[in-house]
Amino acid sequence: MSKYFIIAVVLTFVLFWIWALLDLSASTFRKTKWKLAWLLIIIFFPILGSILYLLLRSEFKAKKKREFNPGFMPQRFSGNQQNHDIS
Repeated sequence: MSKYFIIAVVLTFVLFWIWALLDLSASTFRKTKWKLAWLLIIIFFPILGSILYLLLRSEFKAKKKREFNPGFMPQRFSGNQQNHDIS
């Protein structure tokens, strides 16, 4: 095999490993023990662990709550309606 192919494969797995660790650190899980378990799996089994994490992460992550931001609501719905009569 070409040494460039081997370098490309190793680099791909290292990037998957880094991506999995970064995503894991930025994620919120439903249970804290799942985050620790995934961290150990990714560290001790870097190739298989990172691929499994990236495939299965949505099953373990907490659902994001939609935040209410009244700054982007149209004026007619914001409750701050002012009467602008031009008479």
